[in-house]
Amino acid sequence: MHSLPSKFRLLSAAAVLPLLSACPGSPPQPLSRQIDPEVRSIALIEGQPDAVQSCQGPIVPAPQSWWNSLPPQQPPKLVNQGLVGFHLTPNPRPGCAGFRQDLYRTEFGYSLLAQQALKGLVVKAMLSVHAEILPPQRPGFLCEPFTGGGGGLVRLSLGQALPAAAFTEMPATARVRFLSGARRVNFPQPWISGSLPGGATSFDGGGQRASFSVDVTQDVVQALDNGAGAIQFAIAGSDEAVRSAAPPAAFDCRTIYRVGPLVLTHY
Repeated sequence: MHSLPSKFRLLSAAAVLPLLSACPGSPPQPLSRQIDPEVRSIALIEGQPDAVQSCQGPIVPAPQSWWNSLPPQQPPKLVNQGLVGFHLTPNPRPGCAGFRQDLYRTEFGYSLLAQQALKGLVVKAMLSVHAEILPPQRPGFLCEPFTGGGGGLVRLSLGQALPAAAFTEMPATARVRFLSGARRVNFPQPWISGSLPGGATSFDGGGQRASFSVDVTQDVVQALDNGAGAIQFAIAGSDEAVRSAAPPAAFDCRTIYRVGPLVLTHY
C-alpha cells in the first residue's frame, strides 16, 4: 500500500484542525485584562467661623496649603493613593466658639475608551481598595481601627468628570459638595472580615488594615452598554454629616487609601 505524498498529508491535517478546534469539548476560554485607575483627592471645607473680630483668622492651614507643603514622593501623593476621612479643629483662641470641619473623599475612575469592543463580552469586573496608612489615633466609631476615616464605596453617576488636579479643595460655599452617586458598599462599623452586602468581600490586607474587593460587573456592563468613556467611583468618609457645634477637641482622621486596578474577565 502506497502512502500519500507529504504535501497531501499536510493538506489533510490542515483540513482536520478547524474541526478539532470546533469540538464541543473545547469551549472558548475567558480572557483577563487590567485597567489602571485615575485617583483624585477632594477636600470640602465646612464648619462655623466666629463673628467676633478677635476670633477671626486661620485656625489651621487650608487643605490645599497642607497638600502643597508635602514632598512629591510622600504619601498621599504616591501613585493610586487618595485621602479619605475628616479633620476637626476648634478655634484655639480663648473664648472663641468657631471651628473647621474638613471632609475628604477619594474619587477615582477607569477609562473605557479602549474597551468598547468588549460590549456584551464582559462576564466579571472586580475592583479593590485598601486602607494604606491609618491615622495614629483611631478610637473606634467613625474612626475605626481597620478602616480609619473610610466609610464606603460610591458608584458615581455616569457622565461626570473627575477633577483635573490630583488634589482639589472646595469651599463650604461650593454649589456641589461632592460628585453625586449611589452607595454601593458600606464599610462596617466596627470592621469585620467576610462577605458584605453589595457584592463585596473584606479582609485584612496586612498590618490590621482593611481591604475590600468589590464585584462591579453590572456597573461596567451598564457603562459599556451606554457607550460611556469611563466609569467612576468614590471612597466616602465615615462621617460626612455637617456639624452644628464645635468638637470638644481637635481630631484628625485623615486616612490614605490605595486604589487597585479594574480587572475585567471577558470573551
